[in-house]
Amino acid sequence: MTDETTFSVHFVLLADDAIDAVVLMRSRVRDLITILFGLGLALGVFLTLVGNPSPGLGLAFAAAAVLLLIRTRVLTRWLTERQARSVLGLRQQIVITETGLQYESPLAKGEIPWAALTEVRENERTVAFVRDRMVVSYIPTSAFTSPAVREQIVRYARARIAASQPDRAI
Repeated sequence: MTDETTFSVHFVLLADDAIDAVVLMRSRVRDLITILFGLGLALGVFLTLVGNPSPGLGLAFAAAAVLLLIRTRVLTRWLTERQARSVLGLRQQIVITETGLQYESPLAKGEIPWAALTEVRENERTVAFVRDRMVVSYIPTSAFTSPAVREQIVRYARARIAASQPDRAI
């Protein structure tokens, strides 16, 4: 018996959507960096208060600058818009089928089989289709017609990925 379920999703590629997919994948690393540089900021303030203003202020300002860059989107958005300017604004279609993700845009079309994916990650802004730790494709939440459709697609994709993986039980 074959599963004839398909879902079709259309969206326009936007810088913020691409950033959301990357942030979703890097959230743990980003949180760790935030903690480390937060500690550096605190240490810099402490050093300044105990009488070592030069290294303390230097450390505090450097840590604050890094925190500002990784916790805000200003620089990331500017870099993304600059690096991806030729693809932003293009319409993308993703069709989710029994065999995998079929994608089509003015630049390319193809299919990513379920066996090539290892998981589906999601948050309130995006759904990312992942191979190990790399985003292979993503769909912004705004592309789904409703939260129920989004959840149905995520459940379906997760089931197809699980079914396509070789049995690793020995």
